[in-house]
Amino acid sequence: MTNEELLAAVDSRFEALISNLDKQFGHIDERFRHIDVRFEAVDDRFDRVLEVIALVDEKLERFRAESNEHFQIVDYRLDTLDGRVAMVERKL
Repeated sequence: MTNEELLAAVDSRFEALISNLDKQFGHIDERFRHIDVRFEAVDDRFDRVLEVIALVDEKLERFRAESNEHFQIVDYRLDTLDGRVAMVERKL
């Protein structure tokens, strides 16, 4: 076998190897693209969940503030009532 024939055989094998690798990596690239798309979808869902949590947290804080105001009013009324009861008891 001459050097040129040997070189042609090696070239042929390298081309076959490169072609095979291109096919395999092509499939891998498709899988990575598919995985990327799925991760983007998960990321979008995660962002929406974070937004909903923030909205619920805001609503909870408003509820706490309103409840606190109502309890202050009730406390004031109870204090007033206690004062009136004490006055009535002193008169008796």
